[in-house]
Order: sequence, then structure tokens, then C-alpha cells
Amino acid sequence: MRTTHSRRAAVIGCALLGAVTAACGSSVPGQAGPVSTTSTATSPTTTDDVVSTDPAVTTSGSVPTPITDGLVVADVARMQPGDGGTAGSVVSAVGSHLFRDTRTPSENSVISPYSIYVALSMTEAGAGGNTDAQLQTFLGDPDPAASVTAVDAAIAEAVRESNEGLPTGSTAKGSVVESANSLWTQQGLAVKPDYLAALGAGFGTGMFQTDFAGDAAGSRDRINGWVGERTHDLIPELLGKDDVSDQTKVVLVNALYLSAQWDKAFHQTAKGDFHDPDGQATSVPMMSASGSYGYASGKDWESVSIPYRGDGLAMTIILPAEGEFEKVAGSFDADLLAAATAGDSSGKIDLTLPPFTAGSRADLAEPLIGAGVTDLFDPGTVDLSGVTGEPGELVVTRVIHQAIVEVDENGTTAAAATAVTAESGSAPNPDPPKEFVVDRPFFFVIHDTTTNAPLFLGQVVDPTQS
Repeated sequence: MRTTHSRRAAVIGCALLGAVTAACGSSVPGQAGPVSTTSTATSPTTTDDVVSTDPAVTTSGSVPTPITDGLVVADVARMQPGDGGTAGSVVSAVGSHLFRDTRTPSENSVISPYSIYVALSMTEAGAGGNTDAQLQTFLGDPDPAASVTAVDAAIAEAVRESNEGLPTGSTAKGSVVESANSLWTQQGLAVKPDYLAALGAGFGTGMFQTDFAGDAAGSRDRINGWVGERTHDLIPELLGKDDVSDQTKVVLVNALYLSAQWDKAFHQTAKGDFHDPDGQATSVPMMSASGSYGYASGKDWESVSIPYRGDGLAMTIILPAEGEFEKVAGSFDADLLAAATAGDSSGKIDLTLPPFTAGSRADLAEPLIGAGVTDLFDPGTVDLSGVTGEPGELVVTRVIHQAIVEVDENGTTAAAATAVTAESGSAPNPDPPKEFVVDRPFFFVIHDTTTNAPLFLGQVVDPTQS
């Protein structure tokens, strides 16, 4: 009987970050080792890097082997990428659902659909029975790791292209992406080798062992330090004091660092009026640029896609018609995001928008339960026996998510941490250039341009909020 097993707690965590000035390396899915995707990047060389395909930290043999610093890795290569179209659709569906459930109408807010998707996919790899079925249904893919690798591959290619042809001594910088995942477990917990192999193949990660039971605070600090290092200190405290206890057995973490400059920089302009949801105007800084941006429109909204250097990454601004902000927010789904990010770029647009910052922190447990992922949080029905033990022995207690995005005339800085039908169409831009002025609440999506999977999805109701 499941009720005879002692209850063990798990926290799912994931951190995702973007900034404008750093360098990084990104592992290309399906290859035997990490491939540098920036001119200044190097492959991981320390044992603190949990990349199971890195020769510096993997060990020979088919059985996961502990090495220094409590790290256990499986000697496996990353799986081949799945279908890019499927990946974009399923990550968009997960992201739009959770965005609708977590946003606060009166505040700037943002989530990272990709980061959440990765953390939940790592969880699904160890789920069984109805717990697995619920996760697969929510994630929209019977093999969500394949969708993760498809997005990883698209991002790696985008970063590579952005770094081509950079002139020596130029201030221009290519896009940067660093991605890392990790599993943290109580010392002595019998994690199944097949699960470690699945994490290595699907997510390029291994396992750290720590002592939650004897030193919960120290274990929390160690995880937060790992996240802080990989997010360049933009997420210094993913897990709060109440998120880890002596009952914690497992923590899953995803960290992603992204840095991108606009393909064409904006220039500061005179201040302009920005109208809040009630129509009240506030004078705010503005920035402008002109270019052949992708443009699309749907029922009660229009969008413009702004490329980062190399065109492999972009930010799409979705501007609702006046008075229709909440209506558009309620209609967010994968179809709307697909329509908004697939605009036509045949004409020129004069674009004006405010620099902004958006940030959020939330526990996603309740939204996930509301979406049908119920067994994961119920000790009477949960089945994470693919990770360790028998069904009911390991139950998820929290899914912590934190995100921040900063946008200015040079590019974007974004960070996130998680401890998971509009009518559309392209319209030809008129000549002279179409004026696209973002002077009222809007939504934004940061995505790759191959799968269009949203890395960040948020809203801005007040560009002066910090």
C-alpha cells in the first residue's frame, strides 16, 4: 500500500537568465560534447559543471559513477533533436497557459516557458503510471525531452550565426546562451541508473549529492550558489528558507543564461506618453528604430518582431487595441503566439517603444494542479518511482519560478528561476513606413526564430516599474 511508505519531499527548480554583455558556451544536442557557441566561450572544465556529456566530468562504464564534490554522472551522449515545429507549439501551449494563470493584471510580469518546460520534462523522465500520463498531456509530447533538444539545437544555431563575421575590435557582440541542468539528492538516496541515463541523454545533466537531512540551510545555500553562478548573479536566491527542509530529498534545477544585442540598435528619443490600463497618461522615456520588422495582426492586436543580431533570436511585441488588453490576455494560447511571431517583413516600420523591466516570482504548484497535473503533488497517487523507490515515496511540494527581463536601446537582459485563437495574418506594410508606437500596455515574447518557442513571455503595464 502506498500509505505505508514514508513521505519524501521534492522541489522542482529551474533558473533561466539573459543578459547583454557576457560570453558563454552551449551544448549542441546529439553531439558527444559541448560545443562553444561564442567566440570567447570555453567548455566546462570543473567538476561543478553538471554536463554529463563533458569528458572533463564523465567517467567510463555504463553505471553512473560518483566523482568529486558529490557529483554522479552517466556516460551518455545527448539525444538527437525532435521536431522543431512540435517543440515550438508545445512550449508555447505550456507557457501561455501558465502565463494566464500567474499574471497580475496591474503589474509587469514575466515567466520563462522554456525553463518551466525543461524542469517538468526532467520530472516526467522519472514519472510512471498516471503521474506520467498527466505530465505528458500537459507537456503536449509523449517524449518532451525531444522537444527540449529541438529548442536547444535551434538556440545553439542562432548563437553560432550571431557570432559570424564579427569585426575585430568591434563593440558588436553576438548572442550568448549558456544552459545547465542539475539534479540534487539527499546523500544515500538510491537514484536509479536509468533515470540518470535519461537525464544525461535528454538534458545533459548529472546528479549532485548533498545533505538536506543534516544541513538543510547549507544545502539550500549550495544550490542557490550554483544557480547564482550560472545566472551571473541575477538570480542569487532561487530557493527561500521555507523551500528546503530536512525532509527534502530531491531538487531539480534548470539554468539558462541568454545575452543578445539588437540586430539594429535603438536610439533614445524624447519622452512620450504611456497610457495605463485605465487610460491615464504618464511621461516615460522612449526609444526608436526603423527597419523591415516582421508585422502581423489578429483580432484586437498587432505585433512586431524585433531581431537580435544574427536573426536567430527575436523579441515580438504584441500590442492590443485600445481597451482590449485584458481581452487579449485571456485569449493567449499557442495559436496566438504562433501568429504573432510569424509576421511578414516585406515593408518598413518606424518603431517606438519604452525601455522596460518586468519581473515575477511564483510557486506554480496550484496552477499546475488546476491544469490537471494533480498526482505529482498527492502522496496518495504520485508515482516518481523512475527516480527512486516505489510509487508514493517521493512527492513534489513546490515548483518555484522567478523571472526578470530588462530591455533598453542596446538589447535585453533577462533572468528566470523555477526551483514548468486569435485571427491572424500578415499585412503588407504601407509606404511610407508604418508607424508602430507602443504607448499602452503590451505583451512580449523572446523566442528563437526556428521553432518560435518562447524563452520568456510577459506583459508591461507600466514601463516605470522596476
